[in-house]
Amino acid sequence: MKIKYVGPKPIISHEGIEFDNNDEDAFAYLNIAVQMLKSLTYEHIHNGIYVYNTNSPRLSYEELNEELQNYCQNMHKITTIDNEDVISDVELEIKDAHKHIPLSTQDRIALENNINLMREYILQRAINKHVYDCIIKELTSLVIKTKTTLMITPMFQKFSHILHSIRDSLLMQTPSLGSSLEVYQDGANLLIKLQVQSS
Repeated sequence: MKIKYVGPKPIISHEGIEFDNNDEDAFAYLNIAVQMLKSLTYEHIHNGIYVYNTNSPRLSYEELNEELQNYCQNMHKITTIDNEDVISDVELEIKDAHKHIPLSTQDRIALENNINLMREYILQRAINKHVYDCIIKELTSLVIKTKTTLMITPMFQKFSHILHSIRDSLLMQTPSLGSSLEVYQDGANLLIKLQVQSS
């Protein structure tokens, strides 16, 4: 499968399908995450400080896919439909939908039909999430390798989400690297910064 945007998390029940707009598809964050990764790769940091260039052009779909292939070495495995990690994520989504028991036979059939209707959607979201996790892992590695101690981006939801992901990934490192996030005002601009403790 190729990566592509599908949408927010589906909430599946026997009564129908709704969407949780607070749980966005990971694909929505990939363009900015890859731009940040490219900047860190080509050492667009000064004295350990990375500032996102708001004039950076968005990558086209083809450019994004090309960059993902470059940075995510196991991209082919992730996007393979029989990927065990992806299947596990899909099965977890299906179990979540089945937790609404006891159901009548008719309601159970309706639930199964709704799950089957959304299976490809769920599968695509799981693939997108695994690709995003791969890019965050690469970003975290580069933050450590380049000794980046401060990352500054505009305070928009997508940037905030990516910086939160990097912070969480830094905590998972051995040894764990602490970091903090802070929103602040610089003139008319609202910014967010990730301060990384030096190892």
